[in-house]
Amino acid sequence: MKGYYITYGIFSLDLENIVKNLEKKLNINLIKDEYNDDELYYIETNSKYSINDFSIYNASSDGFYITDNEVLHPKYLIYCNIIFDKNELFDIENIRRCIQDIKYIKELHIDVDEW
Repeated sequence: MKGYYITYGIFSLDLENIVKNLEKKLNINLIKDEYNDDELYYIETNSKYSINDFSIYNASSDGFYITDNEVLHPKYLIYCNIIFDKNELFDIENIRRCIQDIKYIKELHIDVDEW
């Protein structure tokens, strides 16, 4: 198994249009979270890619630390977890491109784990 854990920043207040673009490009359904917490949207279905978790949260006012000296201040954060078997042919770069091609979204961090 191999897992990709990717964090993106959304640098726009127009969250509704960004959510629509994400749903269209990734062929997913995002559900608006009705609870009173920082999670705003989460994935309901996924038919095109092996996305196991996809959530959008309010970003911290402290910002997101890229390095100890570099801090960015997105309005929202996307957490995307993709896990697949080693036998699966999978193009992680295609998913990353699909997300980053959306205006106002920037990849902030990626971590890869194999087991």
